[in-house]
Amino acid sequence: HLLTGRGSIVSVIGDAGLGKSRLLAELKNQVTGWNLLWLEGRAVSFSKSISYWPFLQIIKTCAGITEEDDEGESWEKLERKVTSLFPAQVAEILPYIASLLALEVRNELSERVKYLDGEAMGRQIFRATRRFFKRLSLRYPLLLVFEDLQWADQSSVSLLEHLFPLVREVPLLICCVSRLYHHSPGTHLL
Repeated sequence: HLLTGRGSIVSVIGDAGLGKSRLLAELKNQVTGWNLLWLEGRAVSFSKSISYWPFLQIIKTCAGITEEDDEGESWEKLERKVTSLFPAQVAEILPYIASLLALEVRNELSERVKYLDGEAMGRQIFRATRRFFKRLSLRYPLLLVFEDLQWADQSSVSLLEHLFPLVREVPLLICCVSRLYHHSPGTHLL
């Protein structure tokens, strides 16, 4: 489906140790050499307290930002990536993706975020992130993998849900992988 321009959502749910990660590794091996972009983010147990954790990993990987990069290098790499995707609309995307990554918004672009409250910033981050992934998937069929989704923070879950409708518009496959929790009556799943 993905290579013919159609997207979809896949959910892989199972007990710990069942082989979910191995299944993904096999899939990744199968698609190696195909003309598509594979990006993944993994939620971890401490990430419930960090907004957008899996998205931070995915966007940093996409922009080539590494742990060794300082704030300036990270900004420059993100700016290059956004400029390559949105040459005429950098100001509509970059300040909000940078804010998502907790990078200080620079130059005249800082005016775009200076007076936004949390709710308005959240809306702009959602809008810019959706546009970012849409444009990316129009360049290359895109496979976004979210591992250990059971640990994801609410902001990440909400942003992921915001992206779901994109699969009907562009070649985007969203793969959500999470652990199955057995629960007794009276307890709730995520």
